[in-house]
Amino acid sequence: MKEAFGTNSVQEVANRLKMSYQGVDHLIKGRRKFNDALLLQISALTGCSIHWLLTGEGPKLVSADANIAGLVAKGKLSRRDREMVESLLAVLKKSLEE
Repeated sequence: MKEAFGTNSVQEVANRLKMSYQGVDHLIKGRRKFNDALLLQISALTGCSIHWLLTGEGPKLVSADANIAGLVAKGKLSRRDREMVESLLAVLKKSLEE
């Protein structure tokens, strides 16, 4: 996950995700599992594919739209949830640009 954010600092990743140091450290060490919402957030912030975030395999960078479409195709998100997530991602991206 640190690679996705381009840093060696757990604290920097925690700050970007608005999480505690310990929460991010547990994710990195496998003591805590990633949920879909967190994966979408990391993907939106970094441009990394969800598949790459989970496995370290395949293309590292893809669009957030492709990640959302993949979750929908796998039945992880309903179409209604997809629309909601896309709206949230748009707001998140806009806030990052400011």
